[in-house]
Amino acid sequence: MIEVKIMQRIGWLAAVSTFADVTTPLILPWYGYDLSHSLSIMAMMFVAEALVPLIVGWLLSSYISHTQAGDLFRFGQGIRAIIFLVLLSIPLDQNSWIVEVGLTISAGLNGFGSVMAEAAMQTALPGQGPHLTEQANRLQRVIMIVRVVGAPTGGLLMGLVGSVVTLMILAGLSAISGFLGPLWIPQSNTSLIVGRKMTYAHNGLTQLWRMPVLRSLAIQAMIGNLGWTLVMSGFLYYLLNRLHLASQAVAMVYLCIGIGSIAGTVVVIPLLSRFRRGQLYPLFLSGGLLGLLILQWNTAWAAAIGEALVGLCDTAWVVLSVGVRLELLKPEQRNSVLTASRLLSNMFIPIGGGIVAFWGIRLGFPTLFAMAAMIKAIEIGFAKMTEVGRIDDGSCCAIMGMRRSVSSL
Repeated sequence: MIEVKIMQRIGWLAAVSTFADVTTPLILPWYGYDLSHSLSIMAMMFVAEALVPLIVGWLLSSYISHTQAGDLFRFGQGIRAIIFLVLLSIPLDQNSWIVEVGLTISAGLNGFGSVMAEAAMQTALPGQGPHLTEQANRLQRVIMIVRVVGAPTGGLLMGLVGSVVTLMILAGLSAISGFLGPLWIPQSNTSLIVGRKMTYAHNGLTQLWRMPVLRSLAIQAMIGNLGWTLVMSGFLYYLLNRLHLASQAVAMVYLCIGIGSIAGTVVVIPLLSRFRRGQLYPLFLSGGLLGLLILQWNTAWAAAIGEALVGLCDTAWVVLSVGVRLELLKPEQRNSVLTASRLLSNMFIPIGGGIVAFWGIRLGFPTLFAMAAMIKAIEIGFAKMTEVGRIDDGSCCAIMGMRRSVSSL
């Protein structure tokens, strides 16, 4: 009974933290647009929020490993609450380089808070052995639901109540959850797994490089994230400044993207009984290419439909890849190899954000979307020519291939 209560509390804390994770990449650049109406600032905020968690997770690994989970969660959420409250003190009609730098730093610090909260959740689950796995599955279910609905909800809040009230809501949720973290998360002597990253980082990268399928997936994700950043780091600016959409219409576009992402979690399982996974990868990538081509029509409907299709296919790609990685990795390999894979996957995000920040206006959005489409086409060719396209080769479908793989272990 005590474990059930602990799990309920941890689930609530994880939901609040995840909601901030998925809404702030939309809300903070939107707030930056209200202040500066600058594509460069919005893109740099996007890059800072994506890049800083990666850097901080490695540089502060020793500190993270020696901190109680509850205290770490309070630290991460407390930083977020302070950031949101500080942003509320900036007048909306005031714009200067100091404000712009402050917005970029705020986005990076928000990512820093995300690292702290995420690390705390890794060791907060009660139980051992198979029971711990069951608890982890329950927590992941909560996180997945919040990830799917978080961005559309943030967009609706921005459209319905505005940036000030939305930031107040985020500040309140972060402050309350940060206060409750040490009270709700049980004390533990177990070091956080994040703290061991520095000791096995090289080993994880070596193991990843020796696995052709996982290596190919990581490289493909690295290429794909470049195209994804070319679109998403300036997409909000495109909706507000180029299509001149009202806040409610912008929220509806992001709601369509969320619906597409939900569909992406649904379509994979039925397709596994009909196609090999080596066939599904080019199929999903081709769907994403079609979505990016639809963006060439400068209308709200094209933006909603195109990005919804991209969201569907990208989510399906992720779901499929998670299964492949877990199938090929031994339990003791997963943390180090998956950490190395995430590191490789995110390497090109700053490049894409820099292109949008410094040359986005000069290039124009049709050119940026076309560049992203070209990158997606490269991904398709890469998936077909590498080991990714040969997954389950010789089987009639993915399910038969997975059965053969399990029986050979």
